[in-house]
Parts: sequence; structure tokens; C-alpha cells
Amino acid sequence: MVAWNLIGSQLGMGVGLLVSVLAVVIGLGIVGVLLSESGKEVYIVVIPVVGWVFERLFRPLTYFRIDTTLMFQEAVHGAVLEVIDALTQAKGLRPLSELERKPVLREFYK
Repeated sequence: MVAWNLIGSQLGMGVGLLVSVLAVVIGLGIVGVLLSESGKEVYIVVIPVVGWVFERLFRPLTYFRIDTTLMFQEAVHGAVLEVIDALTQAKGLRPLSELERKPVLREFYK
């Protein structure tokens, strides 16, 4: 708003608005690149509107991210099942059925 007022008073309100919007976009781009390179993008993602724009511009949803997420979830699920199988066998309990071995993800999203 300050940039729009200062530039608008010199060059006109239309040009001031255009230049200030471009300055904000370029500024956010520079901040986005610096944060994504340093690994501290978590701090900007939590800001309501800016975080949404940042994720769309600098962290788009890609097949690589989806595949990596799914591989991680499957690896953790497999490790948990392996530990549960070892514990149930050591305690002499019945093994889990196929239905009990499936993850119940609906409970996490409530």
C-alpha cells in the first residue's frame, strides 16, 4: 500500500498499482526461492493466503511427491506389521487377519 501510494502520487494510480503488484510478486518470488533452498518453507506455508500461493508456485503437487509419499506410507505400514507379527508370534497370540492388516485411514481424518 505504501509503494502504491508513493509510486501512484508520482506516476498515477494505475501505474502505481501495476508497479506495486509487480514488486510484491517479485518480492514473494525471491523470498520463496530463498526459503525453499534453505528448507524453511514451513514458516511461510502456514500463512493463510501467502502459504496457498507459495505452495502453488514453488511446491506444486507432482507425481514424484505423490509416489514418494505412497512409498513412505507403505514402508512404515510394512514395518509396523512386521513388528506386530513378531510380537503376536512371541506372545502366542493369533496372527492378524487380512482385514485387520489393512490400514484404516478414515479414523485419521476425523
